Amino acid sequence: MKMKNNKKIHWKKHIKIASFLICLNLCWSAVIIGIVLRFYDKENSIIFVDQNNDSYWLKIHDKKDLKTEINNHLPQGNVYRLQKNKLSNSIIGLTLSKIDKTNEYSNAGDIVIKVNLKNKAKKNPQIMGVFVDEKHQYHYIQPTIKDKVAYFNTSKLANNHDYRLVKILDKTDYNHVLIQQNELAIEHQIMIIKPPRTTSFINHNNQKIYRINVGKWLFNSSLSLQLKDLNNQIYSIDAKVDVEGNVDFDVSKLANNNFYELVNIYKNNTHPLVKVINPVNIAYHNKTINNLNVNSLNQPYQYTKNGDINLIAKVAPYYVNQQVYGIFKDQNHKLHKLLTKVDNDGQICFDIGKLVKPNQYRLEKIVFASDENIELVHNFDLSSNQKQTLNRPNIVVNYFKNGDYTINFNDANLINKKIELRFKIDNTNEIKTIQAIVDVNKKITLKTNDNTLFGPNHKYTLIGIVDNKLTINNNIANLDDILEINKVIIKKPLVKVLTSSLVEEPRSANSINSTNIKFEISDEANVLNTSMSATINYDNNKITKAHVVVENNKKYLIARLDNLELNKTSFINKIEFDQKPPKAIVNIGYLDTNIIYDDTKEEKKQPLAINNDFALLQLKNQEDYFQRKNEANIKLKVELKANSNILKNLTFAAAFKYKDNKIVKKIKTNAISCTPIKNEINKWMIEFNLKFDDIKTATLYELDNIYYLDKNNPDNLDEKHKLNQITYNFELQNPLSIALVEKYLKNTLDVDKKTNHPVCEVKLLILNVEYPWLVNKKARFVFSYTTVDGTKKEFMAYSNDIGSSDQIINRENLLFKLKNRMYVKIPLPIANREYNFERIEVLNDDNTWTIFNQSYRTIRCRPSQNTILTTASDFNENKENKYIKNISPTQVNLNLELISHDQAFHDGLVVNLELIDDKGNIKGPYQITLSKTDKEFDGLIKNHIDPNKHQELQTGLTSWLISENKINNLEPNTKYYINRIYFSGKPNYLTYKWNFANNNNEIYNRNQAKKDNPQHNDYSFTTTN
Repeated sequence: MKMKNNKKIHWKKHIKIASFLICLNLCWSAVIIGIVLRFYDKENSIIFVDQNNDSYWLKIHDKKDLKTEINNHLPQGNVYRLQKNKLSNSIIGLTLSKIDKTNEYSNAGDIVIKVNLKNKAKKNPQIMGVFVDEKHQYHYIQPTIKDKVAYFNTSKLANNHDYRLVKILDKTDYNHVLIQQNELAIEHQIMIIKPPRTTSFINHNNQKIYRINVGKWLFNSSLSLQLKDLNNQIYSIDAKVDVEGNVDFDVSKLANNNFYELVNIYKNNTHPLVKVINPVNIAYHNKTINNLNVNSLNQPYQYTKNGDINLIAKVAPYYVNQQVYGIFKDQNHKLHKLLTKVDNDGQICFDIGKLVKPNQYRLEKIVFASDENIELVHNFDLSSNQKQTLNRPNIVVNYFKNGDYTINFNDANLINKKIELRFKIDNTNEIKTIQAIVDVNKKITLKTNDNTLFGPNHKYTLIGIVDNKLTINNNIANLDDILEINKVIIKKPLVKVLTSSLVEEPRSANSINSTNIKFEISDEANVLNTSMSATINYDNNKITKAHVVVENNKKYLIARLDNLELNKTSFINKIEFDQKPPKAIVNIGYLDTNIIYDDTKEEKKQPLAINNDFALLQLKNQEDYFQRKNEANIKLKVELKANSNILKNLTFAAAFKYKDNKIVKKIKTNAISCTPIKNEINKWMIEFNLKFDDIKTATLYELDNIYYLDKNNPDNLDEKHKLNQITYNFELQNPLSIALVEKYLKNTLDVDKKTNHPVCEVKLLILNVEYPWLVNKKARFVFSYTTVDGTKKEFMAYSNDIGSSDQIINRENLLFKLKNRMYVKIPLPIANREYNFERIEVLNDDNTWTIFNQSYRTIRCRPSQNTILTTASDFNENKENKYIKNISPTQVNLNLELISHDQAFHDGLVVNLELIDDKGNIKGPYQITLSKTDKEFDGLIKNHIDPNKHQELQTGLTSWLISENKINNLEPNTKYYINRIYFSGKPNYLTYKWNFANNNNEIYNRNQAKKDNPQHNDYSFTTTN
């Protein structure tokens, strides 16, 4: 065991004692050693053990002595570990559990490995240290030796290798290994990395970091990075070494627009300061911080003569004249290299125009051309505008259909800048310049439709895009990148249809499916003339010709459109001039054609359309269209949707149909007005007046059709000129609530003794006046019935008898003042008729009549007496020899005068005569036609009426039955009686059968007469032998 000598321990004395004892007797050595060790005070010493397990005792009285003892009494070249005891725990703790004296740094900053040779070498040995690199190649270093410690300075090892000390040889005999690898401490075998590994990056805190590996043995050491800028100003940055030997220096606070070079790295808290690296070993690019690349280098961008962007970057002037690559990445993440040379001040210019187009590029980094692994400018060293996406080509020019001519720039620095655009006009040398501002979207938009900017009927060719504020290469766009078609602006002559100017002439009443139209066309270049024509395609490929006309210095196209479909809007599909105007430089229409209007283009917003509306609208509420006023008519209104130009020359008529006695009839009335409906487009109200003398109350009227008529010929109703059918019907209500009450409800009618007429009258009970304006108005009530000759006869309600001379009766006797709950007595002129209550005629203040038809009310009056007027006594006596004539054994001529108080006889009426003899044998019936009713038998006109009594001969009252040899096949010398006189059926003009009481058509029945009057005398005659 080795003992370390000091002032407090007398090593020499004890060595002598030990040597003496050994020499005396080896067997007493253990005893002697024990005796010697007793002289040491273990409680006041600390013990270190080196890599060879040799112990070193240090006598420590005070903690202040610790550092001095370690420095002075622990030899260099070893690594020591503390053996724990009571003193070491109390004084040292864990901080000095390991003392490494195997390495140090040279003044240059290279690491020096120290190996304690002990007794392995002679006093002045010749030795070599053997280092092995990562490729297992050996490298030899001869150390300097001092106090049996070999100092291996690693500066003698070449760069670009990793080294480790593995053994020490005898220089004179390389086969003689003085110290094997296993005799070396691990600390002797540390990895020597030459040059130290460096890297720069951005950490998770967005800090720019410069990292260098200084060795794990410096773990937790505080180091100071010394940098100098281009002005040789020094900057210091402190950091600690991590467990892997890396130290990360935060260089993000270094100022931009400068360049920094590593000067040295010192270990803090050392005096003098200890360098822990040798900067000479580190390549220049690995010991520099490039903060030169700032936005101002490319604000604004510089341009080449061709107009391509010259992207500027910077490196240290150290690299002057060196060739470098700019590494660009495209949108597909493919890398592209752009070669250039560093100029005298370290500036680099990349001509973006040399990159392949079309693509988008972004500068990723700058590397050495000779070694692309060497990054001179990292991605994070680049400024934002150096990493901006750059387009190839650097501008995009588009010419849109709406006339916008756009230039899209790549350079954001151009935003809000005034740029000059240069155009050549036509094929001349005339140049047009336009000053334009680049907008926030890096775009210039020229409105080529603006005639003040680009005059029509010219060709403009783009020849330059210039930033006049640039002193060098102010052309900021490479025009070779622009398609030729986008360099040229053809300003057509601007012939356009002004769609809102379409006007239509009023249509002819007889050809409403045709129209003449006119619309304005703009011709600012004045290329059109009146000799030019165009073809119009409309609706379903219908064709017509249009011609240019000039009116008031404006140009129009006029045309006629035929075969238009009503109620369907007609559209003009296309307008094409038949040829290019001679003055025009190009065709004046779309896509190099002469089509100036195409409804598939933008005109869809306001097409050329012709309204053909002409249809009745279905009524929403009929009551809103049907009005009765205090006048002699009904107003009917219907809605029409129609183009006003169709209506200009038209009027209208309405035709209604109704049933009168089951016969369908029609009435027609012309419109009194056709007016537009307020706040409605193309809607009109047609108004008709329907007079009451044409309309029957309580009759259903259905609108048959509404016709359109020529205003100049309103009575010409053409069945072809019908409007569409709509459903409309109306029924007039009675103006009065009326009840008709018959006075006589018995089976027979009374006969007026004065006139010998049947008394047949009813009472008209007015329950309520429905229309207030009628109250107290004077009115007359008109009835009608059918006469024997089939004609309709009217009469008015009057308290006295009414005959055919009604017209001479005082008018006031026919008028009644209307009021509620009133009776009107109505004598009926003839029995066995159906009377129609025709109408109520109300007298207006202007002596006109308001008529309310009443066709739905009827009165059925029962029959009165119909019998033989000739008495039986007269007949049997054959007075004046006129009743029984030409009697013979087999035939006879009989004449009888019949009477019908129902006025039911007429010429040609056939009556049946039946005879019977005493034996009950029937002869007949004999069919005999009645003669005229207004003549005597001898042919003289009856004239026994007193004109002063307002009575007249009533047609159909009496008639002659004259047999005229028709009574034959009789038996000789036989007495015959008239048994029956009857009709085969009831005429249409009668309401009931001839004999109401017996419900048959007999006007004489011998048996019934005897039954009714036992004293009845028979009508009889006897044939001769």
